[in-house]
Amino acid sequence: AQKRSQNLQDVPMAVTALGREMLQDNAVNSVEDLTKLVPSMRFTPGDDPANNSIRIRGVGTDVFSIAVEPNVSVVVDDVPLARTEMASFEFADLERVEVLRGPQGTLFGKNSTAGLIHVISRDPAPEFEAFVRAIYEDRDEFPGHMAKTQFGASGQLTDNLGMRVTGFYKGY
Repeated sequence: AQKRSQNLQDVPMAVTALGREMLQDNAVNSVEDLTKLVPSMRFTPGDDPANNSIRIRGVGTDVFSIAVEPNVSVVVDDVPLARTEMASFEFADLERVEVLRGPQGTLFGKNSTAGLIHVISRDPAPEFEAFVRAIYEDRDEFPGHMAKTQFGASGQLTDNLGMRVTGFYKGY
C-alpha cells in the first residue's frame, strides 16, 4: 500500500490484502469477483467492457465513453491500466491483490482518487513447479456452458535467472 513491505496493521489506511490461497479458495478470477471479499467495493458491468464501472466506498465513475478516465485505478505489477476496460482480464497465478480505499494519488497518480486495486503477479519459484486447473460449468441462468483452463510453470534457469509462464483459456 505504501510501496514497501510492512505489516498490514501498521499501514495508516483502509487496505484489504488477499493472498494467493484466499484468491484460489474463493474462486476470485477477476476484478468483478473481488466484490465477494472486499468490503465497500462494487463492480457494475456495462453493455460493453469499456463501460464497466468500479466503485469503492460509493465513489467511482460511471463510464459512458472510452475517453472517460476512472476514479478507481487498477495497477498490475506497478503498471497502471489507463481505462476500466483494460481491467477486464482473467486472474491467473497471482501472488496477491491489494485494494486500497480512499485517495491514493500521492503514490499511484491522478486516476486513484476513489481507491486503487493493486494486482501483484508471482515471482519465479526457486525450484520447478507447474499447475493445471480446469473448470466446467453448465448453468441454468443462460444456455450453453463455460469451460476454463489455467496452466503455468516456473523455476530457475540459472543461478541468477528464473522464469514463470502462465496462460489461460476461457470459452462459452
